[in-house]
Formats: sequence, C-alpha cells, structure tokens
Amino acid sequence: MYASDVSNRKRSQAVFADLKRQKEWFNDGNSIRINYQKGGNDYAYLYSVEQGCINNECSYGPRAVAKKGNYLASMNTSGYDQIDLSVINDNGYDVSGNVVGTNPHSTLDDATIGIPFSGDFYFFGNAYTGAATSDGIVYPNAIHWNTNNVLVFSNSNISPRPDDLNFLSTTCPAILLGNYDRRLDNLYTQSYSNSLYSVTSLLVFYENFWHNSSPNEGQYQVRLIRENVLPNRQWIEVSVKTSTANSGYCVGQWGVATLQDSSKLSPYNITDGTTFMNPCGTTFSVTPPASGTSFVFESDSQGRGWFFRNNTYIDTSIY
Repeated sequence: MYASDVSNRKRSQAVFADLKRQKEWFNDGNSIRINYQKGGNDYAYLYSVEQGCINNECSYGPRAVAKKGNYLASMNTSGYDQIDLSVINDNGYDVSGNVVGTNPHSTLDDATIGIPFSGDFYFFGNAYTGAATSDGIVYPNAIHWNTNNVLVFSNSNISPRPDDLNFLSTTCPAILLGNYDRRLDNLYTQSYSNSLYSVTSLLVFYENFWHNSSPNEGQYQVRLIRENVLPNRQWIEVSVKTSTANSGYCVGQWGVATLQDSSKLSPYNITDGTTFMNPCGTTFSVTPPASGTSFVFESDSQGRGWFFRNNTYIDTSIY
C-alpha cells in the first residue's frame, strides 16, 4: 500500500499530519505521549505507507510549521485596507469625559468592528465568516475586533455590548488579546487565500486608555490562519511590535472586584461563551508580552482543543 495510490492519499495525509502535530505537542511538553505508541489501525497503516512518498511535498504540498522564535511585525500598512473609524458609532468617552457617539472622532473607545475573512473560520464547532461591512454593527456568525483588544465571534444568541470593557467567560465566544480599557487609534486589514491557506491579517494600533492615552503605544499584527487542505488546522498568531505597561483585566488584577471573573486567569484567554479555557495559564496575567515577541494559539479544524505556544510564530511561507 503506497501513499501514491490515489485511494489512500487523503488518509495518509491526514494521519501523517496528525502525527506531526502530536510530535510538536510532545516536544513542547503539551502532551505526555504520542498516540501511535498505543497502536490502532490508522497508525499501523501509517507504518505501511511508503515513507518517501509521505515526505514528498509534490504529494502533500508545504505545511505550516509552528517555529520557535519571535516574528517581528513591521506594521507596514502597504497593501492593507484602512478601516474608517470616524463612521463607526463610539459608545465610549472622549478625553473630556463625554460620550462620543456619532460626534466627530478619529479613534474608538468602545466599539466592535467587523473584519474580513475569506471562507470560514471555525470556533468551537461553529463556522464564522468575515463581516459584511465595518460599520460598528455586530453581525451574527461573523468575526469582529473589539476595541478593548478582543477577537469576537458573534452569533445570534450571544454578543458583547458595545461598552463591554472587562470580558467575562459568558460575555460571548471570544479570544482575548490583552483585554482592558483600550482605545483604538487605527485598524488595517488584509485578506488573501490560496490553495493551501486562508489568511486575514490585522494591524492594530491602540492606546492604554485607562492610564495614559498615548497614541499608538500598543501595536499588534494579528493573523487568523486556516489551512484549506487536510487537516485544516487553524492559528491565531500575534506579533507584538510594541507593548503597553498594563496586561489587562483578570482575577486579582485591575478592575472592580465585584465585576471580576474568578475563572479568568489571564487577559490573554479564550472563552466559548460559557467557560474560559485559560490556555495561557497565568502567563501575561501581570506582565504583558514584551515588545518584539510573538505567540500563537492553535486549534483543530473545528476550532476546538486550543493550546498556546509562547515565543513562537507560524511559517506558512506566504508572509
């Protein structure tokens, strides 16, 4: 039985890719064993597949690799689309303490903004697509950026209020990237897709609003990546060009104690809309990720089983 046999190629590909992922987990200390050590039909099959053909990129194409080290984002906006923040209703406050609303503004204090994505990105079994437009309206089953540093996966049943500052486990399905009282200075988006990957890249320029309101103090490149071939893995990669002094809201850190979520161990976190997964543990609970570093959240094809890799980036060879 050979991997070049068309009837077996997809099975070979899926088994090999899963084995590769398990080895990455094992080497990073996220797993204590590799499943093929237990035997089973798929892994017995793996050993019968011609190894040379498994490793042949002509059969399988290049694979994304989570690489140790830090990817430094240039934050170069060339080729990106700038979101017009001035047309989005702001539920937050200006520097004088007045609610902004639709008053003339160039930044956003409290708002949730639709972002594009080519195809579907899965989050806890549900498919989400890019928002139809970036007008400040939260659309069902779409991906958004909340100005308090949260990727929001909204659905028809649960979505954030526009003025949510401290996201709780039950606020909505979301990925928190330093959730705190922030102000968004600029947001740029770029989406592209090929036979291997669908990618949306965000350039986020924000302020540590509660403390000093220094424009563009925090700068992130955030990439949402989904494989278009088996096993259809997904990643959220965050490259921190410049960081801020405060990590964000979590238990024991900042915020009104009565509004704190005791299960929120870090302001860099993931919730399915009910429970915090805490993939980072207490990492970044007090000190935010340093400038010039990057980290990754990785999931399976359905947006489940999220785990965290610090000081890591995704090499798709399509930067």
